[in-house]
Formats: sequence, C-alpha cells, structure tokens
Amino acid sequence: MQPPAQPSSLQKITNAIKISQNPEAFFRKKLLTGNDEFFLSMPGLNQVLMTTSPSGAAEIFSAPTSSLTSSLPSPLEPLLGSSSLILLQGEAHSQERKMIKPAFQGACLRSYVPLIHNAVTNTVNRHQFPTTLNVQSFMHELTLDVIIEVVFGVTNEDRKIRYQDAIRSLLKTFTPPIMLFPFVRRKMFGIAPWDRFLRERSILDALILEDIIRAKKQTEPRDDILSTLVNLKDEQGSPLSEVHIRDELTTLLAAGHETTANSLTWAIQLISSHQDIKCKLLNEIMALPKDAPIEQIMKLKYLDAVIKEVLRVHPVVPLVLRSVVSDQTLMGYDLKVGSYAGIASFALHMNPNVWDNPEAFIPERFLENDYRPNEYVPFGGGTKKCLGYGFALFEMKSVLFKLYRNTKIHIESTKKVEAAIQGITLGPKQKITATFETIASS
Repeated sequence: MQPPAQPSSLQKITNAIKISQNPEAFFRKKLLTGNDEFFLSMPGLNQVLMTTSPSGAAEIFSAPTSSLTSSLPSPLEPLLGSSSLILLQGEAHSQERKMIKPAFQGACLRSYVPLIHNAVTNTVNRHQFPTTLNVQSFMHELTLDVIIEVVFGVTNEDRKIRYQDAIRSLLKTFTPPIMLFPFVRRKMFGIAPWDRFLRERSILDALILEDIIRAKKQTEPRDDILSTLVNLKDEQGSPLSEVHIRDELTTLLAAGHETTANSLTWAIQLISSHQDIKCKLLNEIMALPKDAPIEQIMKLKYLDAVIKEVLRVHPVVPLVLRSVVSDQTLMGYDLKVGSYAGIASFALHMNPNVWDNPEAFIPERFLENDYRPNEYVPFGGGTKKCLGYGFALFEMKSVLFKLYRNTKIHIESTKKVEAAIQGITLGPKQKITATFETIASS
C-alpha cells in the first residue's frame, strides 16, 4: 500500500503547533479514529507512519538497524550533540552502548544510593518545612542535585548552583519552535532565539569540559559516572574524546534530570488525587524503617506498580521516531528511504484494546498483569531502549520512598492537569502546588 500524498506546508506547521500546545489531546484524537496507523508530517520531517498498536510497535522494535534507525535529522541534536548515544547509529551505537552500560547496572547503580539520598536531604534542607512549593520546580531542583552529584561527583554548593543555572537556562532557550522548526535555527545579530540558545549551550559546555579535564587528572577512584566515562576504552583500547564525553554528559543532564523530575511531579499529583491509592502506598512505605536498605525499597511492589502506572498515564516522551534507511514494507505500507516510522507512546498507553479503563489511574493493573514490551513503552524499546531506564526507576523509587517516609505531602488542587512540551519532555501545563510537612521521627 502506498502512503498518502505529502500534506501542505501549512498542514505540517499546524500539526507541529497542535503537538506543542497539547500533545496528549492531539494523540488522543488520533486514537479515537479507530485506526491503528496514521501518517504525520511536521516541518523538517518527511512523512511519519505512526502506530498506536502493539503489533505496529513490535514491527518497529524488531526491525534491524539496517532498516530503521534513530530519527535523522534528530530534533534533539542541537541540544544533545551528535555524539550522544541517543543519536548514534548502527555499529557505533552498539559499541558505545556496550561500553557505557555497566555504569547503569549492578554495583555501580547501588553505589549511587548514598549520592541520591544526600541530594534529597540537601534539597529538602534548603526549604523550611512546613512550606508550600511548586512541585515541578522542587522536583527539578531535587533531580538536578542527584544528576550533578551522581554524574559529575560535584558536591561543592557554588559549582552545583552554576550547573543548575546553566542547564535551566539552556533548556529554557530550547523552545518547541527551535526543536520542531529547523528554519528557526538561524543567527541574527546575536538577538535571535537561536543566538540565545547557542550562548547558553557554550556556558554549559565550558563547565562540563572543565570537569572532564579535572576527572582525567584525578588519581583517587570515584563512583560518579564522569569518572567511569573518562576511564572507558573501546575494543581498540582508545578512550572517548572530550567532545564525545561532553555530549554523553549533556544527554544525562538534559534528558536524565528533566524526564525524572516531570515523572516525579506527575507521581505526586496522581497519588495525591487518589486517596485510596495514597493510603495503600503509605501503608507499604511506613512499614519500613526510614533507613531501610535500598534492596528492601526496590522490593516494594505497590510503589513499583504506582510508578509504572504514572509512566503509562503520562509518558514523558509522547512519541518514538525511527528513520527508514532502506526501502521496506511496514504495517502494510511501502516506505521509502528518507521517510519515518514511529510509535505514539501516549496513544498506545491509552489503547482500549490493550488497557482496561485506560484513562483511569489504576496501579493494581501492574500487580495483576504482565504487559509485553510492545504494549508498554515509557522508555522506548528494541536496540534503542533508553539505557538509563534502570537508573530512572531506581531514582524514582528512592526519592518517593524518602519523601513519603519523612514528609506529609498535600496538594492544593486535585483538578485534572494537562501536559505540555517542556524542553524535551512532557510536563504539567498548569502549576501544581503542594504543602510539605516533616513527619516526627518514628
């Protein structure tokens, strides 16, 4: 079957605007048509064959990298850099993924626990509880603390503040138009949005390169990811270049903290809006001591189910894109080189053929069912599945346990909150405020 004719430039721009303003509503409307596949075009992209079904997702995830690979050109390349693992292709991607993978597994993962707990404590101590906070800002502050300590090993408060200011400013300038409209990426006497983005990118680059040089000179072993990357060698015994390390660290900073921060914000909002779920979760958490070892926290089944359901209802990345690099038939359509295939993650997670009562927040579904990798895709899938997904879940469990075990959290409004593109992820469009109060020692 042949794809439909290319839409007009106006239609491409309209699609991009609708997705940037309310992506969940856009994909929910597509799902309601009853069609498992649809074509989507935006500026800078040829036609994208999108799927909302597990069978379509399975075709995309199982396709070899010689047929489908990371989206080219990627809308994230200006932010992350061309050497980011997310953007590498073929054998280069396979080799680097193999090299970096140990930093997100086993003993390395467990070694980050004190750093995560220290970051949570530091963030909480900056605020005088009880107090009312913007939940998203608080979670961004907290996850930035975690990333800066775990990734860079930075504990100096002044330098942490410099990193926080740099990454916040950079993400603020990486607006949806810059991400979705390549023609916006033009300099204009230093005053264009692209000029502002490049200035902020250079500030963060300088900070990161300083720490790469510092890490190369250190003699004492350290647990942070930067030290791991500096000491990595490929199969030929060659280390990663400074630019390569910089791009990987920028990816961890930009994608790693913002995705987790927004997921934690959604978690607080959804848990607080469902009192029966909150009670079950608190009963499970309070049964453990405050200083429970990470192994016990990781075994909390209801906490695990709650987090999985949060990521189903609000996947922080609304779609997964792949470039077609060889002519092929996919989902019954004949796709040419240069076109794209993708998974509408949010629509797949709301597909009533997969999920009972999909619009409802029901963590129990993950206690009662085992969902296949092509049905539940909060971290993508296949050879390009997010390498940091284990760390993200690890961090979310640690943070939620420590917060709920030590504080009472009460949100001011339980009204439904819409999602909007923020930086490179989906976050709440409306401000979510909550009161945090320290629980007496027990």
